[in-house]
Amino acid sequence: MATPYSPGATPRLRFDKVALRLVQSVRAAVEAAVPNGLCVIFAVTAPIREPSKTLTGLIETIRARLSLGAGLGEHQAAIHANGVRVRVVKSRLAHAAKVAGFVHNPDPPPGALLDLAQALLAGVEAPDVAVSCGQTLRRVCEKVLEAESCAKVVAAVTQQRASRD
Repeated sequence: MATPYSPGATPRLRFDKVALRLVQSVRAAVEAAVPNGLCVIFAVTAPIREPSKTLTGLIETIRARLSLGAGLGEHQAAIHANGVRVRVVKSRLAHAAKVAGFVHNPDPPPGALLDLAQALLAGVEAPDVAVSCGQTLRRVCEKVLEAESCAKVVAAVTQQRASRD
């Protein structure tokens, strides 16, 4: 199992009021602008000290990427002292989310978190992505997949881990 700061570690997610409100607001603001077959995944580093300014900046960043046809890929920025990563990816799943957002603690970086969400959207039934916490896997699944698919992925990864031990 990965330690909290090892290269394969997954960021610990935050669920305080500010974090939840930010994620919900971004999703509501940009979901209609995301073309079918794509998903915008974003990660914001906590603590969020200026939530309204961070929200505005993040929405502008996502809309700019979508409207300019920046297409697939990742964008990193600092928005009001918060590290932000925005990744636009293809989604092979018809009922997947169009926007999935996460607020996480500063260490480790959110690369594994975004990789996991991208693997799930690509239709990988049991992604072999380093995740240090089963709860993190469940939360990422809940953000990007419908409930039935999420349960199947969690069961497959649990079985995959058991077979390795």
